[in-house]
Amino acid sequence: RRLKTEELTGNIKESTVDVEGKARLLQMTPDQMRIILTGYKTQYDYTRGLGKMEEAHGKAGNKYIKAKRVELYPDLIVIYEGHATKCSSEHPDYRMQAERIEIYPDGRMIAYKVKYYLGNIVVYQSSKEVVDPNKESMPHMPKAGYKNSDGIWISDSASYNIADRVNADINGTYYTKKGLKADGGISWDTKAMGTFRVYTGMFEDSNNIWVRKGPTLKYNYAHRIAD
Repeated sequence: RRLKTEELTGNIKESTVDVEGKARLLQMTPDQMRIILTGYKTQYDYTRGLGKMEEAHGKAGNKYIKAKRVELYPDLIVIYEGHATKCSSEHPDYRMQAERIEIYPDGRMIAYKVKYYLGNIVVYQSSKEVVDPNKESMPHMPKAGYKNSDGIWISDSASYNIADRVNADINGTYYTKKGLKADGGISWDTKAMGTFRVYTGMFEDSNNIWVRKGPTLKYNYAHRIAD
């Protein structure tokens, strides 16, 4: 790690530095996540690899981060009351905000007491999330968009295995003009005889009219011709 600043105080013998004003911390260790942080009231001990920084912002891998307080350890960086996002804007359209986010050398991020924001709206909450550095997107982010007929929409879905080859699914979308629309169903994969699915809910037709469908059976036959 390297520390850049215009003015600092410290103890050369003990390799400790204090920066009251603006400082920039760079982590460019080979085979580790690249981290660049800019903040204030920085203290760092080069010998032990320990330090702290306040009102920090910067980039960790492909995520832009911002934090009220940062603690630095030899193999860990912890940000408090901060957020992570792939959007470089000062006010990102979406972000993962957490009470604490741990950033590890291999790029993993573990966040606690997480809230996902779309603008200023909380669209999802979780007590803990693990961010995979090999994935381009955040661990969980509902889809969002806009339609002239329905307004701004936020959509999410989930699927659950409830028995051998039997799955239940649910899809929900909230529209600012039309409210909540949801559908769901249960599917059974018979292997030899295809798949049966029973579903119900609200569906939009080609004329942008929402229609409620009662329980409906759908059969999909798929037969393997050859290996």
